Amino acid sequence: MANEEFEAAFFEKVGKLFKKDPNELNRDTRFSEDLHTTSLNMFALAANLEGMTGEPVSFTDVNECTTLGDALNLAEKLKAERV
Repeated sequence: MANEEFEAAFFEKVGKLFKKDPNELNRDTRFSEDLHTTSLNMFALAANLEGMTGEPVSFTDVNECTTLGDALNLAEKLKAERV
């Protein structure tokens, strides 16, 4: 999956998870301030990233992300390590 396709799929999943329009999400969207995330949301995000990358994703790593861009960078790093 190309990076643009992966990013679009990620925003789609995040939109569903946080009940937001995926078109309003971008790499600068903040979990805490913009999405009002809970720890349960972050666990779900970790599970979604694991499904998308095929690699185990640590809740701790996801919970350290402050923006969607941080989470995408984590996913890209995990995908690169798999290759």
